[in-house]
Amino acid sequence: MLKRILVISFVLVATLVAFTSCTKVKDNLYRTWKLETMLASDVSVTWDFKDNGTLIRVYNGGERVDTASFSVVKQNLVFEEIEIKGAVDFPNFAAPNGAFKVDKISDKKLVITRYEHEDGKEAGSYLRREFIAAD
Repeated sequence: MLKRILVISFVLVATLVAFTSCTKVKDNLYRTWKLETMLASDVSVTWDFKDNGTLIRVYNGGERVDTASFSVVKQNLVFEEIEIKGAVDFPNFAAPNGAFKVDKISDKKLVITRYEHEDGKEAGSYLRREFIAAD
């Protein structure tokens, strides 16, 4: 009887954690994020995740604008994943197409790490991006 109660309790807690993390990504992702760079201070890039699956990237206040698509494609107890498609290169910034693991997300900070290119290849795919909320 005790074993059954423990198993049921574990399943309930795991389900609660899974649904909480799904909501956390979706609630905090849809906003404008300022990319933290190590480049000259006159370079700025923002990523704006829209709730319709559109990602708008703006380079230097509008000098270049890129529209791509994204989706939250995998959410489980281990990690959340964002997949980006259709982005183009900016000066000093390669196109961020591929699958990203959400390392950290809050209302003030977003940290994502690409682990797979858009074509499914993992070799050379590592790309870490850190953002602060722009709004």
